[in-house]
Amino acid sequence: RLYLLLNIVTHERMLQALRSITFISSIPTQYQSPYVFTPEIRFLLLHSYNKYSKYIAQNGKLNEEIANYEKIKMDFQNNESLKNNTMSDDILNDYSKEAKNPYEDLLNESINKQIGNSQVEDIDKYLIESINLPTNLPLNDSQKLACLSALTRRLTLVQGPPGTGKTHVACAIIDSWHKQNSNKKILAVADSNVAANNLVEGLKKRNIQAVRVGAGSDSDFHEEAIMEFHRYKDLLKLRKNNMQKEAKVMKALLFLEAVKKYNVVIATCVGSGHEIFDNEKFERVIIDECAQSIEPSNLIPLGHYCNNLVLIGDHKQLPPTIISPDAIKLGLDKSLLERFVMAKIAPVHLLNTQRRMHLSICVFPNFHFYDNKLKTANVTEENRPIIKGFLWPNPKCRLAFIDVSIGKPGSKFENAYGTSKFNLYEIEPLITVLKSIINEGCVSVDEIGILTAYDAQKMKLKKAVQDAFSYEASHRIEIDSIDGFQGKEKDLILFSAVRSNANNELGFLRDARRLNVMLTRAKRGVILFGDQFTLANDPANWLPWLKWISSKRAIVHVTKLNDHLENTDYSLLDKLNKINKAVNLKNINVSDNYYFYGNDTGFSNDYDQNYFTNNDNINMDDVDNKDGAADQQVEEIVENWEDLL
Repeated sequence: RLYLLLNIVTHERMLQALRSITFISSIPTQYQSPYVFTPEIRFLLLHSYNKYSKYIAQNGKLNEEIANYEKIKMDFQNNESLKNNTMSDDILNDYSKEAKNPYEDLLNESINKQIGNSQVEDIDKYLIESINLPTNLPLNDSQKLACLSALTRRLTLVQGPPGTGKTHVACAIIDSWHKQNSNKKILAVADSNVAANNLVEGLKKRNIQAVRVGAGSDSDFHEEAIMEFHRYKDLLKLRKNNMQKEAKVMKALLFLEAVKKYNVVIATCVGSGHEIFDNEKFERVIIDECAQSIEPSNLIPLGHYCNNLVLIGDHKQLPPTIISPDAIKLGLDKSLLERFVMAKIAPVHLLNTQRRMHLSICVFPNFHFYDNKLKTANVTEENRPIIKGFLWPNPKCRLAFIDVSIGKPGSKFENAYGTSKFNLYEIEPLITVLKSIINEGCVSVDEIGILTAYDAQKMKLKKAVQDAFSYEASHRIEIDSIDGFQGKEKDLILFSAVRSNANNELGFLRDARRLNVMLTRAKRGVILFGDQFTLANDPANWLPWLKWISSKRAIVHVTKLNDHLENTDYSLLDKLNKINKAVNLKNINVSDNYYFYGNDTGFSNDYDQNYFTNNDNINMDDVDNKDGAADQQVEEIVENWEDLL
C-alpha cells in the first residue's frame, strides 16, 4: 500500500512506475509497463548513495543496464586482486562517459582555460559574469546558476525558500531548454493542479508556449492550446448540442494532437501517466514543488525516457501529507528532492533573494532555517507600508505576539475535539485585532489570512469571523491550516497557536517546517496569538523564536491588548470572562488592572528581559517568581488555576 485514500487510477500509475523502475530486463516476465526509465535516471533513483552517483548526476552516461552494472560490481568484489582497492578511473570509464552538450563544452573549455591561467578564484562568479544563457528572462545570480546547472548537468536540485521566485526559475529553465534544443520535448509537472496551473500562467506571462493537459485544464484559458486546430469547431458544435460524451472524446483527441505538436507540456505528476503520453518521449523533465509530493508520484513523469531532470522545491518547508503512520515509518513522507539532498549526489542551488517579506519578517526564518543565506530585494517601506489599526509594539518589527497565558507555566486553555484541538481564549483577541485593522481600511480583506495548526480551531475561527463580519467580508478572508496555506501569501497573517497546557505538549507545532511556513506567508505583517509558556517547551524552534521576538520588544499580554488597538474594544475582557464561564471555569474577574504575571516570569515586554537571556536551558516547570509578594497575589487571584479545567 502506497498511500491511504487515493483513487484507483493514482494508485495504479504509481505502482506501474515502481514496477518499471525495479524491473530487470534480463528476467523474463509477462508484465508490460508503459514507463521507460533511462539507465542513468534509474541508477540515480536506485543507487542514490552509491559513490558513483555523483558522476552520473553530473554528466556521466551509463552504457549498461543496472542489471549489468550489478554484475560488474559483483565480479569486481569477487576479484581478490582488486578487493582491497577502489575502482579505478579506467574501470569507471568502461561504463561511463561524458554526455555531449554544447553548453557543457563551452563551460569546460572556458573554465579550464581560465583556471590554467590562474585567473579564476570564484568559479560561480566567473560563470555568472561570462556565460550568456539562451533565455532573455531577467535572472539574479542564484537563479542564473540554477539555469546553468540545468543546461549542463543531468540532475539539478533547486531549493527555493519563500518568495525567491521558484516559478520564475522554472520558466527560465524551460525557456533555456527550448531555445537550446527545440527538438527535445519538455515535460513540466507539479503534484497539484494548482501548482501545475501556476506554471502555465507563469509561462504565458513570459510568452512561452505550452499545453496544459489534465483535469485542471478544463477552463477556457487552458483550451487556448487547442483552439488553433481545425476540429476545435467540431468540439464547440458538440457542446452547443449538449452532446457531452462526444465532446469529451473530441477534446481528448485535440489534446492528444496538442501534446504531439507542442514541445512544452504541463501536467500533474500523476496526470503525466495518462495514456496520452504513452508514445511520447520527454527527455527533459522539471518537477516543481517537488518537496510537497511523495516519491512514487515523481516516478511517473520520469518514465518517459527522462535523461535531464530538475527538481525544484524547499525541503525546509512542509513535506507531503501522509495519513498512514506505517508509511511514515517507512519513509514515504520523504520527498525525492529531500532524499537526493541528503545523498549529496548533486549541488543544491539555493535561490537566495526573497522579494515577499518585509525585512523584519524575514530575519528569523533567515538565520534559523536558511543559515543567513537569504537576501532581500525590492522590498521597501513604501511597497510594504505598516498595517494600521494595530499599534505595533515595535514599529520597526512587523511581527507581534499576543500572549494569552496566565503569566506563568500552567495555563490550560486548550480543549480537545476528537483528535483535534481548539482554544476559545485565542479567538476573541484575534477577532478584536481583526476588527480594528479592517475598520482602519489600510489592508484589503482579500489580503488577510488566518492560520492555525488544528482543524477544530479552523472551524471555530470561521464561525467567529462569520459572526463578526458581513457575509461578503467573511468569505473573502482566507482561513486555513498552515499545511493548506503552503505556497500562498497575504499582506497580513494572523496565527492561532491553540496549544495551552501544563503537560508541555505541542503536537504538530514541534515541526520546524510548520513554523517556517507560518512565519513566511506574510508580506507586511504577522500577529501570533498563543501561550508563550507552552510554546517555550520546544527548545529547538519556538523557544528561540520567543527569545528573538522578546528581544524586539514585540510581545503584548492579552490584558494590555486594548492599548495597541486603534479601535478599542472595551468589552474584550468581559468576553474573556464569559469564555471562562462557558467552559466551566471559576469566574476570574479580568480587568485592566489585573495582570497574571509577576516581575520575573517570562518573555513579555512587561517581564524581566534577563529571564531567558541568561538561562538558555531553563526548565519551564521550575520557574518561580523572585518576588514572593507578587507571586502570592497572583496565586490568590488565580485560586489554584491548574484545577480550573
